[in-house]
Amino acid sequence: MMFFSRLLFFTGYYFKKHFIGNVSAKDIFKKKIFRLMSKVPGQILEESEDELLYKISKIETSVKLLIRKKLSSDVQVLQQVFAGKEYLPLIDEIKKQGKEKDIKFIVDAGGNVGYVTTYLKTFFPDSSVIMIEPSPDNVVQAKKNFSLNGFENIMILEGGLWPVDTWLTLKHDFRDGKEWSGYVVVIILRFTGSHSTILFAK
Repeated sequence: MMFFSRLLFFTGYYFKKHFIGNVSAKDIFKKKIFRLMSKVPGQILEESEDELLYKISKIETSVKLLIRKKLSSDVQVLQQVFAGKEYLPLIDEIKKQGKEKDIKFIVDAGGNVGYVTTYLKTFFPDSSVIMIEPSPDNVVQAKKNFSLNGFENIMILEGGLWPVDTWLTLKHDFRDGKEWSGYVVVIILRFTGSHSTILFAK
């Protein structure tokens, strides 16, 4: 049944794209989700106007994750982590050495919406995690994802990682400008009374 619904969707999608020249944002997102489901087998549990709830079972423990819809990089990040398995070589090496029980502490620097922390917690459920993320919107999503999976021992620091104590600001002019492309830069402030002015950021 799912195969035919995908076939029907993609037929309509490419017809709109090549013959009508207009594909909606809703159709683009749906295409991403169908492709995600072929790479990261799972199930859509709920869907709202802004996000959907996706359950992944093909890992150590099944997890539930929220995926934002509008102009979001969540689908790409989820694919990187769960389909690309970027962290699996590290996990395999830890298992090879029989060190699973030794992983007590994890730092996820640039944690985005918590997909990497979620992935690692399925392998090391008793570990404590510090997740560092400068984007307030991403932090909100991460908190929801952790709550959905009943995770404990996770501390979220809303900020950036820098070698010295300084002021930082968040920029989004890298790659596609979406949530996964954010990075921090140093800002120089000038204080005048109770006000501050940014002189420059680099």
